[in-house]
Amino acid sequence: MNIVELMKQIQRIKSNLEELQEEMKNREFLGEAGAGLVRVVINGALDVISVEISEEAMEDRKALEVLVRVAFQDALNKFKESGESIFKGLFPFKFGGLS
Repeated sequence: MNIVELMKQIQRIKSNLEELQEEMKNREFLGEAGAGLVRVVINGALDVISVEISEEAMEDRKALEVLVRVAFQDALNKFKESGESIFKGLFPFKFGGLS
């Protein structure tokens, strides 16, 4: 691959990355805990869209605190997994330890 082709490839990747970043901002990620007792929705900009807590979950404050944390972590994990899969598909070649 010559330098001109490489520069064109880099420009296409940059353009694709910008489009994907915008797309990610508009996606929503649902996190759940306690079999749905607590549900959290975040978007790709990591803004909190909603938090739902069932009546049953409110009976035990300490347990609720754990469920809220777990639900948020679940949503963040889904966000990260989505971003990683998009990132891997973006690059047609490998960098060092990245695949």
